[in-house]
Amino acid sequence: MRLFCRFLAWLVFVLAVAPVHPSTILPPPPLSIVALSPIDAPPATILFKGTPLLRLRTSPPGISLESIASAVVSRLQTFMEAGGETSTLDVRSDARGVAVAAGQLDIVEVTSEEARANNTTPEGLAAVWVGRLRDSFDTPWVWVPAVTAPLNEDLPVRVHTNGTEDIRITGFDAEVLSIRREPARRLLTLRGRQIGETVVGVTCGLASTQFRARVLQRAGRAVRVPAMTLYGSNIPSTQIGVSLRSAVLAAIDLTAGAQLIIDERALSPSPIAGQTESLHVPVKAEGPNLVPFQQELIVPVCWSAYPRGQLHALWVSNDPERIGAVGDLFSQELAVGQSARLLYHHKNTMDEPCNLNIEILNPTDGSGMLAVVESSAGPTRDEIHAGHIACLHYLKREREGTGYLLSIPPGKRFTPYTVRLAPSQIASGIWQLTNIGTAHLIVRCRAVAPSSQLNNTSASTDSPLPPYSLHVYPGDNRDIEVSHEIGRRWSFISIGFPATPNEAGNLCLAGNYGILHTIRVRVSNPHENAATALLTFAPSGGVARGTFYIDGERVEAPTCSPPSETVLKQIEVPPLGEVYVSIETMPEAGSNYPIRLIVKPNHSRSRSTVNSDSD
Repeated sequence: MRLFCRFLAWLVFVLAVAPVHPSTILPPPPLSIVALSPIDAPPATILFKGTPLLRLRTSPPGISLESIASAVVSRLQTFMEAGGETSTLDVRSDARGVAVAAGQLDIVEVTSEEARANNTTPEGLAAVWVGRLRDSFDTPWVWVPAVTAPLNEDLPVRVHTNGTEDIRITGFDAEVLSIRREPARRLLTLRGRQIGETVVGVTCGLASTQFRARVLQRAGRAVRVPAMTLYGSNIPSTQIGVSLRSAVLAAIDLTAGAQLIIDERALSPSPIAGQTESLHVPVKAEGPNLVPFQQELIVPVCWSAYPRGQLHALWVSNDPERIGAVGDLFSQELAVGQSARLLYHHKNTMDEPCNLNIEILNPTDGSGMLAVVESSAGPTRDEIHAGHIACLHYLKREREGTGYLLSIPPGKRFTPYTVRLAPSQIASGIWQLTNIGTAHLIVRCRAVAPSSQLNNTSASTDSPLPPYSLHVYPGDNRDIEVSHEIGRRWSFISIGFPATPNEAGNLCLAGNYGILHTIRVRVSNPHENAATALLTFAPSGGVARGTFYIDGERVEAPTCSPPSETVLKQIEVPPLGEVYVSIETMPEAGSNYPIRLIVKPNHSRSRSTVNSDSD
């Protein structure tokens, strides 16, 4: 024996083979479905005010009587919403088959199998059903669907009836909601006063009904106009999506337990620098026991120059490099007006996947605004490749000022980046972070379970803040000047040595990973003939590769091991002249630094490099 009771509007759908105690359900509304009868072939009987209206006995293979009856009830509901005019009810018989219809609305199809089960023809059964519908809906009736009213919001509810008398309310819990009547418009305005549920009685002349009204909190609401700021051009679509999500989240006040869904089809085609002025973004917030929030937001797009300034610190998240358990890997505070470069490089050594997250927390009451130049690489099992791609893209985007703005509301946490790492996979990245808001922010790198919630959680209560990391190093560039005279001894330039001490003075950054090196090489030729010198890349601590901007042109050194060398540039020097070569590079995570750049005569044997402007 089992009981299934579901309210569909004021339509009650019951499957039962045992009696139901009267106190457990509302009095029957005007339209209900009750499945009765023997186990072998139970008909589904549709009742109107307790009187049988239609009895369905058959269904096509694979379709249950329950689903057919539910569809009929839904169509009858549509018929009643349209006024329930019985003069529109008739038999439709054409090439499509036979049906009971109300104008263009087919209420129920009458199959040959159904007619045979009732010992008649489809047309005959349809005519009987039309007569029953007319007789029933010509009697006074009133109907109001079951509703859910948002807390502290007005909800208009239409009263459907064939009566002409005034609508009256016969009872409800006034602590749960208030009701305002507009009889002339057959309208009730419900306003949720506290979360709960009540039964509302409605009469119109001789007809009466009850409907269930719930009051729930809205899943979210728009509290400000969202805006997104993008820096430079050729911004990756994934990063534009991050900025959009940040802007929308900052504009929506989400209720606890709600999930925000953003339709990112608004980013197709991708915004064009200087041309796209706004985006129309459909958003929806929903969650258990919450009233959904849905709205199309118009998001202005501001194109601006990246706010360059002094780099105050280099942050390194690499201790531990190997992720052996979920938890915090790096945490540091970024004060208002300050800028930091974050380098992370981690490998998942667990037996199960994890997510590596970059999180921004705003634990204050101020406005969090963070300008970002992002370069992220992985997942991959090739640590040298991961570090190379991260450095390659960072140097390019930092030079071009390509990035985006994040907005972090007071007391909230936002995760602009997450990557799933399978066992033995590596993620590497370099981010430039500039705090241009009015709130100090906390930046952290975490390994979390793949199911962890990303955004919208409290900045102070989602998890305890770990101690700040000691791996904070000066943000100064390493500036190097070298002079080389053709015909004299080779010139050696060390990249990554000596190691840089941290701000506390108790750690050193071996290899100087993440530190920008700017090198100026003066090459002079004392001879009366033109001469050529070579600039080569020479690993000294193991397998390595590198990315270089030499006189503004990007050059990639392929992976090589000592004692191999790779030619980066041939330097042509006129007779009795000199030339200057500018080099910009950064030690790459995953590679073995320090390495050496060598300036030497052009007759030395060296491997040739590949110059590439591709990403």
